[in-house]
Amino acid sequence: MTRPIPIEIDGQAVGIAEELNGRYRFVAVKFGVWDLDGAMFNSLAAVQNAAEGVLHGAPYRAIQPQPEVHLACL
Repeated sequence: MTRPIPIEIDGQAVGIAEELNGRYRFVAVKFGVWDLDGAMFNSLAAVQNAAEGVLHGAPYRAIQPQPEVHLACL
């Protein structure tokens, strides 16, 4: 298991990113970014950009989660 990666905006911790199957799940720790809680991203830069945008008032459109594919099922 990888360690959580802190996400900071303007010097303030707003959440963490957890790596999961090559993607990153955001876990909010501040109310201002609560809309992102549980959202999945393809990169840490995307997590950072989304958190910064939401914190500064930009709307966030949730990305539909991708279904997990298990190699045993193929």
